[in-house]
Amino acid sequence: MFRFTNIRSDNFINDLELLCDNHFQPNEFLKQRMKSLSLMSFAAMANSDSLFLSLDYTIRCASVALDFVRGLAIHDGRADEKKFQNILCSSLFAHVGIIRGILPKDHGTSFLIAPQKTKEIPNAETDSALWRYHAERSAIYVEQNLPQQKNLHMDVVERAIRNTDFTKRVDESEINAVGKITRACQIVALFSSSGFNSHIVKIYLSAKEGNILNRFRLYELEDFRNGFKQYFWDHLFSGISDTISILQVTDSGFQKIAKLYTHL
Repeated sequence: MFRFTNIRSDNFINDLELLCDNHFQPNEFLKQRMKSLSLMSFAAMANSDSLFLSLDYTIRCASVALDFVRGLAIHDGRADEKKFQNILCSSLFAHVGIIRGILPKDHGTSFLIAPQKTKEIPNAETDSALWRYHAERSAIYVEQNLPQQKNLHMDVVERAIRNTDFTKRVDESEINAVGKITRACQIVALFSSSGFNSHIVKIYLSAKEGNILNRFRLYELEDFRNGFKQYFWDHLFSGISDTISILQVTDSGFQKIAKLYTHL
């Protein structure tokens, strides 16, 4: 499994380098910075023991983000460096908050869930117990660990990350454009995965441990299996339709969307 994940991360870095070479030449600094941020994210997510919010899922989400940036460059006829950095960074760090102990104020069984607020989580639980709070924790991690750099607007990234949890309803007054794209990348990555049926079980078990099954209103595994696809059409599809149209411009994006529709 470790080697498989290693290969997936290596493939992502190769795709990232190719995107930069094709659309952001001759900015070698940009390429190296985004590679460093990617490896930083992967190193952190390798510590997650959540069944669903894992390194593998993070790489899948970031890969969809690359497809979107590539599709946007083709669609618009030009590459936007600022959008590229904000979108990819939001996708890379959207899940790090699921990891217990990743924030300085995490101590023992006490974990930061909001500024100046902590919650006790028993040691017997996995990281999935923090699902309800992982988006806010991820935004806090970004604020604390990612420096303010040219064209990387951390306030935009933090706001986007706070709206990436697809199990929560979106407040349109709170979500920004990068947030909509990042959230859509999370959804496409899930529903286009080759192991989609096994991912449904992972989501159910992780959501049960995180005490958020009420968000789906599907409380038993069999009901979850049968109802999760309808949850997509009822609550998720309308928020990703614009992203789908951009993704379909690229070959790899088109393949992902084809798999998504096949699974549904």
